Amino acid sequence: MKKILFIVTILTLTIALSGCDYISTLIPSDADAFQTAMLESRDQIRNSSVRVETITYRGGLIGGVASESQGSGVIYDEDETYYYAITNFHVIDTNERENYEHFVYVFEHDERLDAELIAYQENYDLAVVRFEKGDYSVTVIDITARLEQPLSRGEIVLAVGSPSRINMIVTFGEYQSMINLDQVDFRVIFHTALIYSGSSGGALTDLSGNLVGINTWGSSDNNSGGLAIPIDKVMEFLIEHDLWT
Repeated sequence: MKKILFIVTILTLTIALSGCDYISTLIPSDADAFQTAMLESRDQIRNSSVRVETITYRGGLIGGVASESQGSGVIYDEDETYYYAITNFHVIDTNERENYEHFVYVFEHDERLDAELIAYQENYDLAVVRFEKGDYSVTVIDITARLEQPLSRGEIVLAVGSPSRINMIVTFGEYQSMINLDQVDFRVIFHTALIYSGSSGGALTDLSGNLVGINTWGSSDNNSGGLAIPIDKVMEFLIEHDLWT
C-alpha cells in the first residue's frame, strides 16, 4: 500500500512539475510575440513619420532667419506625385511673416525635403503639408481602422516624435481617459506614453500601428504622459478641408 502511495505521489509530482515546465515555456513565447508586435509597430510608425521644420525670414535690409520651429508629423495619404502628412498648426505657424519655408525629413533618409502647406486650422491645432515622392520609401498610416473603435482604458498606445532633431523616437504607455482642455472645445486623449518638446504633431497609435490621435501637448503635471487630438477630430478636420473622401 505504501509502495502504491509512493508511486502515485511521484507520478502526481511529475505531472505537476511537467505542467509548470510547460507553462513556463509559454511565458517567454508570449513575451516574444508581444515584443515582436511592439517592434513591428515601432518600425511601421517610424516609417510613416516625418520631422517637420518651419523657417521664417525677416524682410527689409536686415534680412536673415527670424525664427525656426521643429515638430513631427505623420503620413496619412498619397497620390501619384505627393505624400500628405498631418502635423500641428503651431509647428508650421509662420507668425504672419510673408517669407518662410517648410521642410520635412523622412526616416532613414538624411536629405531635407521641401514641403508645401496646403491646409491648416488653428482651433484644431492641425495642418497638412505635402511633399514630392522620391528615391525613398515610406509607409502610409491607417487612419480609418480605429474610427469606430474607441480606445479602452489601459490599452497600450505608442507615440512617435522627433525631439531635438533626433529622428523618430518611439515611446509606449497606456490610454487613460478623455479629458477637457481650455485650449480646445473638444475632449482630448490623455495617455502615459512620454512625449517631449519636438514631438508635437507626431502619431499616437494602437499596438497594431493604427492612428488613434495626434500628440499635441505634454502633460502639465510631471511629464507623466501626453495629450493628443483624437482621430475623429483629425478626420473631421481633413473632411472640412477636402483632404479625405
